[in-house]
Amino acid sequence: MREALDGTPVAVNSVYVTPPGHDIALLNGVLQLLEPADGHGRRLPIDFFFRSLAQDRGERAIVVVLSGTGSDGTVGVRAVKAAGGMAVAQLPETAEYDGMPASAPPVWWI
Repeated sequence: MREALDGTPVAVNSVYVTPPGHDIALLNGVLQLLEPADGHGRRLPIDFFFRSLAQDRGERAIVVVLSGTGSDGTVGVRAVKAAGGMAVAQLPETAEYDGMPASAPPVWWI
């Protein structure tokens, strides 16, 4: 696992962590770090990334949703599925925090 850097090509068998204070997107297989848009609304960084993944990878996009609170990721999961990709979510009853897995519209439960 390593911190994502702007302009990093995504590599197989790798896990990237978004640095604090940034949003992350995928464009042509390359990670792009962005300053979050200023605004008074709620920030949804998981939805932002999942939507960029859906646009970049289409039917090759795969997302995994684990324990978490709230619903950040729900819109992004729908975007991945609409692009023909796959979504997997943890069973809400096995999650420490079931808010996100319960709100995700997954294809498969784990």
